[in-house]
Amino acid sequence: MDYFTSIGFKCPELANPSDYFMSIMSIESIAVEKEGTMSAEELKRVTPEIYEKRIKTFVDSYEASSLKNDPEQLTLGVVALDDTVSHSNRTSWCYEFWLLAKRNTLNQIRLPILSGVRIMTSVVIAVICIFIYSGLGDGKAGI
Repeated sequence: MDYFTSIGFKCPELANPSDYFMSIMSIESIAVEKEGTMSAEELKRVTPEIYEKRIKTFVDSYEASSLKNDPEQLTLGVVALDDTVSHSNRTSWCYEFWLLAKRNTLNQIRLPILSGVRIMTSVVIAVICIFIYSGLGDGKAGI
């Protein structure tokens, strides 16, 4: 994030950095960014030029940066997992299951309509299956 801020692309606060960086590197975001400032024809003509300039800026900035020449900078602040991490730090599957069940129950309490829709969907699919397979019989032809 520091690198992109240094080249003029500061990630907005409370934004997902990955989403922001993907959006600044897409041609569609430039079209949305410039929409309303020019006519549709001019926007269609200018957007690829702006996109090429932006990508060239990214490439030139990277080529001139110390990131390209010093790979150690890429891992600054990153905690590496190595063989010293043991499985004893993991919780039991029972505890994980309990946490997931608790979270699911809270979601169902918070969104009762969604739970009702899921139940109704299951009932409708069951009824359709009953109608489809009810008269087939137990013999080889039915199976």
